[in-house]
Order: sequence, then structure tokens, then C-alpha cells
Amino acid sequence: MLNILWSREKYMIKKAKTIEEVYAAFEPYPLNEKKQINDFFVDTYEARGTNAVKLMSLALEYSNNPYMKILFMGHRGSGKFTELSLSNAS
Repeated sequence: MLNILWSREKYMIKKAKTIEEVYAAFEPYPLNEKKQINDFFVDTYEARGTNAVKLMSLALEYSNNPYMKILFMGHRGSGKFTELSLSNAS
């Protein structure tokens, strides 16, 4: 049984409480709404030892190279878009 509700052409995901619900509900869609980010986003900056998005933002902002590009990559559903959205919001 899926824990995904269809609403306004977006998936609304409920927080899973069992491993079966995690497997059934897993769809790697970006966390677009503030409530989704508050419910699901896990801050892992301390475990990683750095805030890579902040460092990339600073590099782009203060670079003397107008052609600088940064590749932001990771597995599907790993939070790339969410991290960039959080960086853009702050």
C-alpha cells in the first residue's frame, strides 16, 4: 500500500514509520514545499564536516573567474535539489 497522496499534480508523501512504509513510499521527488522540508530534511552538515552548498555559493560569489562552473552531483534522490533550494532561500 503506497503512502503517497495525489494533490495538485504533486506527490505528497507521508512520513513512514516502518521499513515496509519506507519502501512503499520511496519516490525520490524534491522537497518543494516548506512543510515537506521541515518534515523530511535531515541536516547532515556536521557529519560531513562541511556545508558544501555554502562553500560552492561563496566560491561562485567571490570568484574572479566569470566563467566558473561547479558540478553538483549525487545519486538520484540524495537531496541535491533540496540542498540547492535551501541555499537559494537563505
